Amino acid sequence: MENVTANRLTAGSVLRFAYLAHLALVLPVSLLFGLIGMMGGSTVHYNGQAVYGLPALFIALALGAVFPVLPALWFWLGVLVLRLLRGRGPGLRIRRD
Repeated sequence: MENVTANRLTAGSVLRFAYLAHLALVLPVSLLFGLIGMMGGSTVHYNGQAVYGLPALFIALALGAVFPVLPALWFWLGVLVLRLLRGRGPGLRIRRD
């Protein structure tokens, strides 16, 4: 039985993938809240005050781009810990029989 290992999964690519995956989930919701805040709804708050109009859209989009960084960093840290525990970390292993 021979193991073929391909280590193409780097920490940077994991961080990029995790950020884009979380961005795809958070950005549509923040865009929706920004549009509602732009039309007069009190969905966007800054310093405890409701923000309306075009600044509500900009603040919601900025927060929608920043919030996915936290879970992406958490996922990236988990990959780095796995690399320390396993030697070379997660990789693709194909077993030939």
